[in-house]
Amino acid sequence: MSIPALLGSLLFAAFGLLLWTLAVRALRLRAAMRRWPVERGVVQNHRTRPLARSTAVDVLVTFSHRNHDHSVWCRSPTSSAYGRGSEGQGIRQEKARFPVGATLDVYVNPRQPQQAFLEFPETHMVAALLGFGTVLIALSIAVNPAIRSLVTEELATLAFMLALGAVLSVIAIFMGCALFRTYFPRRGSN
Repeated sequence: MSIPALLGSLLFAAFGLLLWTLAVRALRLRAAMRRWPVERGVVQNHRTRPLARSTAVDVLVTFSHRNHDHSVWCRSPTSSAYGRGSEGQGIRQEKARFPVGATLDVYVNPRQPQQAFLEFPETHMVAALLGFGTVLIALSIAVNPAIRSLVTEELATLAFMLALGAVLSVIAIFMGCALFRTYFPRRGSN
């Protein structure tokens, strides 16, 4: 049994499980947000935060919840970031989606009003996390020496390629839907 292949298999599986965990966390947040109160808020400002390879945009929103005024920096529910550099196209798009002075719905955590979001976790991000997690799990199975000894190499390769093709197809559909919604937003959405 090859120790490097086994270690690689375990590493792929661990990272795939981490991605699945992040996706499940986003799905749980989405389910919780459906039960949260929705308040009307006003956009006050934007700020950008540099991340490893991109920049995140936060939106300062003021709203009243249970007769108390709150001022909260709303982030992306999946902690995704937009664009590269300090004023990339993605950053400009986010600022245009939530212009200063705009009145919009804010999803407020009733237990912690300082946790508020302007939108549900991005579906395409959840799909990407689940999809890439599945690819890594499939890859961990494909390179695992114990499993490879049970099936032929051709069968293991075919199974991996089918899983990869299915996952990439689903990710492409979700990404296409997200791109479509960017250019053709639903009527009445903020």
